[in-house]
Amino acid sequence: MKSFIVFEGLDGAGKSTLLSEFKQLYPEYLQLYSVPDELSDIRKKVDKTHNPLAALHFFGLCNLLRSHEISEKISAGQKVVMDRYFFTTLAYQYLMLGDNILKYFEIILNSKQKILMPDLVIFVTARPEIISQRINQRDKDLGTTNKIEWYGDEISKKKSLQLQDAYIKFFEMFGVNYKIFDTSDVPLETMGQKLQEIL
Repeated sequence: MKSFIVFEGLDGAGKSTLLSEFKQLYPEYLQLYSVPDELSDIRKKVDKTHNPLAALHFFGLCNLLRSHEISEKISAGQKVVMDRYFFTTLAYQYLMLGDNILKYFEIILNSKQKILMPDLVIFVTARPEIISQRINQRDKDLGTTNKIEWYGDEISKKKSLQLQDAYIKFFEMFGVNYKIFDTSDVPLETMGQKLQEIL
């Protein structure tokens, strides 16, 4: 098994379900999330700005911090599975900022500490209507149907096909090994089996 695996994907595609299956199959992996706990309060403030550029630089900073942390963990013999990484930062902000995103992201890419590339990316997706249904159902279950969303769920629901294309554009730009996992017609009870086949 690879030392550094990343699960990327659209909101509502089933990424959290697959990560849960992964952790049951491979409990030796340390699971990390894209935003360090120490920065969660800052994220709330960034969310309130409704400013794509602020979000880009915030998540870019998170990506650099996580990259450094993961490098240290792997050097110490730990295997890591990541819940989203810098591909999500690029894909979502690309749909809001267009090609200019690469100019802004140069600040991060040209930093002294380069971003560590994953050994494998599992790209989780689903058909647009399924993504929209799942997000709506999740919000209903959580009682968050009236929330104001300007990226994340909003882009996943309204621009899922463009978002998927953006992800693949960046996977190929950075030359990473990625596998697509379309959860549209995969029953919950067979998720783990299909995931093992892909891995």
